[in-house]
Amino acid sequence: MLPVWEANDDCCSLLASFAASLPLRRPSPIATLDMARYLLTRSEGTIGELAHLLMAAAIVAVESGEEAINHRTLSMAC
Repeated sequence: MLPVWEANDDCCSLLASFAASLPLRRPSPIATLDMARYLLTRSEGTIGELAHLLMAAAIVAVESGEEAINHRTLSMAC
């Protein structure tokens, strides 16, 4: 079984990397401890589920014109 991620500096760094790699026009405020806790709860702490959630939220962000991942786009994803 793969280890699950925890909300800490390493996770925030991972989230910052995800945010930087997504082709969105506005910054996505996802590299905070509060957002890390939320995202890890939604993704059950696994990197695969986290990536899937962030990609789905990025699609929602583009389609809605929001152009950033935030609580609104995350709530509309998956």
